[in-house]
Amino acid sequence: MQRPIRSLFTAAALALAVQAAQAQIPVDVVGHMPLAQFNSLIAPQAYKDWGNEPFIAVNPLNPSQVVVSGFGYGTNKTSNGGSLWYSTNSGADWSMTFPFQAPANGINIPRDQTFAYDSAGTLHGIFLGSNPSPGANNLFNIYHGTTSNPGANVSATWTAGTVNHVGINNADQPWMSISGNHVFAGYDNFTGGVEERVARSD
Repeated sequence: MQRPIRSLFTAAALALAVQAAQAQIPVDVVGHMPLAQFNSLIAPQAYKDWGNEPFIAVNPLNPSQVVVSGFGYGTNKTSNGGSLWYSTNSGADWSMTFPFQAPANGINIPRDQTFAYDSAGTLHGIFLGSNPSPGANNLFNIYHGTTSNPGANVSATWTAGTVNHVGINNADQPWMSISGNHVFAGYDNFTGGVEERVARSD
């Protein structure tokens, strides 16, 4: 009676091993972008500015469309724009879209950023932005923008004003979730100590 059971477990283990062997090997995003774009946008940057703190979003209407964000192309703390990596073939090839327009003049992005597609296929972004004043500390707030075409140089439609009505100038670490027409943005508020806040748009 033991042999059939043992054989069954052996077959199951073998099937799992075969399935694991077929798992996709991680793709080097930078290594799978057009050479001309790499030479013009990436190569002049220091290696550490090729991208860090990545975030990924997949279009539910077309899973072949994938967005990856990160502090890339030297945009962090140096200019008023951000950048996105964009794939239309499930991550086999990538291109960089630059710039992702800042929410207002003088607002530097990205500091932190997260992305999510809604059920209509519109890409939403939540950004930590800063408004540096000479001789003063940076003022950090949360901003929300959308785009229907992340594959082009992205001109975002920005929500008027800041998302964080509490913790003005003292926000950090934004996160986002979307359910139907509801967009939720969580963030840290450091105004009087440390607390967590969630802003909602219907």
